Amino acid sequence: MSYWDQEKKNLLKDIQLFLEDNNLLESDIQWVGNLSGDLAISFKDFKTIAEKTFIHGYKIAHDLTIVAKDWWITVEGVAGCMLWVLHKKPEKSNAKLFVNVKTYNGLRLLKDIQNPNNSLLKEE
Repeated sequence: MSYWDQEKKNLLKDIQLFLEDNNLLESDIQWVGNLSGDLAISFKDFKTIAEKTFIHGYKIAHDLTIVAKDWWITVEGVAGCMLWVLHKKPEKSNAKLFVNVKTYNGLRLLKDIQNPNNSLLKEE
């Protein structure tokens, strides 16, 4: 039976496999806590908790967040299963100024609602 077929999975091993699959390093992790950052511990301290925690489905805190300098991981539940989601710090590249944030006629992306030639840019 493979690790993924087991009914109970070790939280630390689950995180380590996710990091490995995404070419991320444990040594880059700065802290673990919640997304708002008002609860936080070192990854070293978190590992002590995680190695004793076995998970089945979506049975851990929904706001658990693992934070590195340029990326962070959150947990999401889908159909009773737990998924790790990788978020990367956005990078600016040839950024232009924008003046509008209001959506129009189904246009919801900043880039789309800045174009004055877009025929869909009529007040909703």
